[in-house]
Amino acid sequence: DPAGEGRDSDRDPEETIRRVVRGCYAIMRDDGELRKVNAMPPEERPGYFIGLRNNYPLRREFPATSVVRSDSPSFPAAELSNIGFRLV
Repeated sequence: DPAGEGRDSDRDPEETIRRVVRGCYAIMRDDGELRKVNAMPPEERPGYFIGLRNNYPLRREFPATSVVRSDSPSFPAAELSNIGFRLV
């Protein structure tokens, strides 16, 4: 259950949204890889960036992802739906 049903964070809608989004998109991985580009000598940057693009892992769009709805009153169903997740 990507939304963390039954966990303490169900009481924190923002944490639930963060968990669901992170389950689909490892933004911190992308951030780290792009920060490495800045630390490189300028002549190495284009090749490294092209390597990142050519080897980018498959990432599903939010509308292609189903989230199991929690019965918790603080579950952010509307917010998740508004950013494209399918609730089941």
